[in-house]
Formats: sequence, structure tokens, C-alpha cells
Amino acid sequence: IGLVDRLGQQNEHDVLLRLLFEDPSDGVRWAIVRRLKGVPDERVIARMREVDPQSDNIPILALAGRVWYSRDRERGVAMLRRAIELERSRPAVDWGELTFAFELLTKDAVADKRFDEAADLLRRQADRSQDGQNVPDAVIQLFALHAYAERPLSGFERDLAAYGPPLGRPNMLDEIVTFARRVGGRSRPLAPLAYAATAMSEMRARRSFSRQR
Repeated sequence: IGLVDRLGQQNEHDVLLRLLFEDPSDGVRWAIVRRLKGVPDERVIARMREVDPQSDNIPILALAGRVWYSRDRERGVAMLRRAIELERSRPAVDWGELTFAFELLTKDAVADKRFDEAADLLRRQADRSQDGQNVPDAVIQLFALHAYAERPLSGFERDLAAYGPPLGRPNMLDEIVTFARRVGGRSRPLAPLAYAATAMSEMRARRSFSRQR
């Protein structure tokens, strides 16, 4: 990882790209993704887009999907989707670099009203970030999705059992609905995710205030 940081500082992007394809360590490859994702060099970006969309290299797919998305949304989404599907059976420490893929695909599913798909993505995000102490952002969004989807979603009782009482939040859905309704109704676009952010902020503020008293 130290070598990756040094190469990044020296702008050795060609070397990093070669390592991204050849290094067998997922940890090293994800560190390279973290270094390359914001590189503005069009020549480097063009090489990132040369990735085979059927590759089974998850970090490469995540990076390529990210850079393709702004030019060819459909192709970018397909690569990001393949990356997270492969990750289902090959989980690894990705330094948060797959969060972009999960969030983008979740928003895409909500926008197209594919709510069950969005719920599945949120459950996976929640499980990836569960620490037993804090309520993951994805859990708040998941219950907001249950509250605002146009039809009942499957798995509500399972979600309540998995993410509610173990975190000390047995009435989580009621709290989210109450907070969310303060800022609007069902008519706003992407309601579940937009309202979740407000609900989450207020819940955290309340917990922080309670601890200080």
C-alpha cells in the first residue's frame, strides 16, 4: 500500500494501471482505485475505459464503471452492476470504493421505481457497514424506502428483526416516517432517499444531544 501511495504522489499512473491489472492482492488493487479515480489525465482515463466489461477483476470494473458513467451511462451501470454482483461471493476490504457503485445503482433503481431491487442493494450496504454500535445510513434509507414505496415491499418484518431491535431502535420505521413527513410528501422525486437524509440527520442530532445532557 505504501508503494501505491508513493507511485501516486509521483504521478506514475501507467505503473499503477499495470499493477491494477496484474497484482493479485485485492487490497493493493483497491488502493490503486483510490489513487486513480480522480486523475484528470484524459490519456489515463481512456486506458481505464479499455477494460473488458466481462472482467472478473472487481476493482477494475468499479473504476471503469465510474469513468464510463459520465460518457455512456448504460455501459457504466452495467460494469458497476457486475462489480457488486461479483462482490456478493467475493467480499473484500475495498476502502469504501464500492460505496459509489451501491449508491448510484440504488438511486437508479429508485428513480425507475424498482423498489425491491433498491431494497436488496440497501440491505447489502447495511450488512457491509454494520458495526453493532451505530445505525448505518443504508438502514435508515431502507426503512424510508419501506415507508414511501408505492406498494408494500417484501422483507419488512425480516428487516425490522435484523436492523431494528439489535441496534436499540425497535420503532425505527415510526421515527423515520415522523421525521420524513416534516419535509414533504410522496410527490417529491426520489422521496425515500431524500427524506432519509433528513431523518438520519435529526436522529443523529437527537442522540448527540442526549449524550451531552
